[in-house]
Amino acid sequence: MTLRSSFDSAAVDLDLVSAHFPGGTLIGALYDRELMRLSDRGGASGMIGARWADLCASALDDVASASTAVESGLDSLRVDRVIRLDDIPAIASQASRLKLQNPDFLLIHEDDAGQHVLAADAKFSIDTAKSTQVSAGVVSSLIAMGPAIGRLVPTLRPDVTVHDGLFLCPDYSLTRRLLRTRRGLRRVTVADDEVRLIPVDVAGFLEGLDHDRLIARLASRDALPVDHFHSLALTLYYLRVARAMIGCWINQTSPLLLYKDRPVIDLAAIESEIAHGSPDDLDAWRLVLHWNDRAERIRLQRAAIDHVTALPISGKDLRGRIDVAARAAGVE
Repeated sequence: MTLRSSFDSAAVDLDLVSAHFPGGTLIGALYDRELMRLSDRGGASGMIGARWADLCASALDDVASASTAVESGLDSLRVDRVIRLDDIPAIASQASRLKLQNPDFLLIHEDDAGQHVLAADAKFSIDTAKSTQVSAGVVSSLIAMGPAIGRLVPTLRPDVTVHDGLFLCPDYSLTRRLLRTRRGLRRVTVADDEVRLIPVDVAGFLEGLDHDRLIARLASRDALPVDHFHSLALTLYYLRVARAMIGCWINQTSPLLLYKDRPVIDLAAIESEIAHGSPDDLDAWRLVLHWNDRAERIRLQRAAIDHVTALPISGKDLRGRIDVAARAAGVE
């Protein structure tokens, strides 16, 4: 697996124009705040971030296995071992207490000059990256945390050389556009030499997410001239649309009275509702808005119930109500 550091590429899919998109273009749709808000009700950003972290972990394991050089500002740094930090709660908890932003990975290498370590962070959206997240200072602070890190990296030597790290981003049109224009939802602040691109295709990204059929069904409503299966950016748009609809479905089907309930998502039921219970003349985005209108009525009902159940009641009043209910039920 090659980690690329050159960024010259056209991004014609981002400029795709269609009335089906909120904002009128694909790049406008990807940054549409209403779509982002609704899709995150269905957990879109978390799903995308988690999937990207898994793909980065796999790519780094390939690099370590093949002893492939990773460009990092050093003449030559080969990765001997990859330590994944993002899925270890103890690390995140202790780092949070120390007000540290822990990176997703530590990369370790040993050569004649000694032992080297640097951080790597999986960033699906490069405009969210900050150099401090992978700085040598952050890694040194993590190492100084003691046992939590020590159990993971018992072979770290006291004289280890800590280097500034890098960000791992998907090699697709939006990343390249952001690195060229330096502007997304936020300004891109990291330098080009802090970024490595990991090749990824649509099939590889969607593997294991079980959203292929749902995305294809939504894309068929728009019938755009670009096949989403050939554009990761377009697939991400439909993934966000799908998660927005999932969020609406959860709101509509969950009990009105909730208490730490974890919803069970029935993708087959959602697909069936799209195919057989939704207006055929609505494109994918307007179908989201249609579902959201229905879901909003349920949300308002749930909010009203939550308000009532949250009203304070004294112990004396509660005991009185229990006594009345017990007598009415014939319970002594």
